[in-house]
Amino acid sequence: MMRYLLACLILCLASSMAAQEPETHRFNSQGKIMPAGWPDIPPTLLALAEKPLQFQFEGVPADWQPEIQVFRITATRRIPLVGGESKTTDEGWRWIWTPPAARGPAHYEIHFVGKPARVVRVETRDLQWFKQTLEMLRKDIDWDASGLSREERKALEGFGLQLKRASAGGEGETASLTMMPRQGAAARRRVVWDERDPNLIVWRPGPTANDLEVRAPRWWISPAALATDQGIIRLLDLFSEPPNQP
Repeated sequence: MMRYLLACLILCLASSMAAQEPETHRFNSQGKIMPAGWPDIPPTLLALAEKPLQFQFEGVPADWQPEIQVFRITATRRIPLVGGESKTTDEGWRWIWTPPAARGPAHYEIHFVGKPARVVRVETRDLQWFKQTLEMLRKDIDWDASGLSREERKALEGFGLQLKRASAGGEGETASLTMMPRQGAAARRRVVWDERDPNLIVWRPGPTANDLEVRAPRWWISPAALATDQGIIRLLDLFSEPPNQP
């Protein structure tokens, strides 16, 4: 009797599961997965204050002339700004804007109001911070690299990092970059470059006090990424800022 009841129960559960609706997963036009609940967040660009930026929009109508609204974002205010110049070329619609001078990081939100509408966030750094941080990483740090490709090493060395190891990436070897300050007991920071997730950044304590280990996207050290101000700023942040900073 018990065997009969158990068989009936299993059959009922199987029938119930078969009758359920399938789990749906959505992909956008570029083939990227769109997880349920994923926020529609505008991209944030990292840039240098007082250096012109050019925004190029492809695939918009030839007569696209959106209203452009620029805001400086602070902890308590949205301050409207003016400026910028738009033009249409064979390669698409472009808008050129120079972020104003600012001490420390400054945040902006740019709305292109039209059909289609676009929103872009910009975070700027002052040139003095950029130069001082880059100089510190060049002169005051020993770098240990492993598992990097020749192209990645060349890109990192291209703006002055002196990498100690010359090993190229082999099968199964973890790609990493470790900064070792020359000031005795100063904290070290090791970054493991992740090829699987292009957005994930994970911070965790290192093996000794004040050390940090980080997992970051590997494309950040590609030649294409490091040929841009944004790519270099991203790397400077990774090796100079605490985990609660962008």
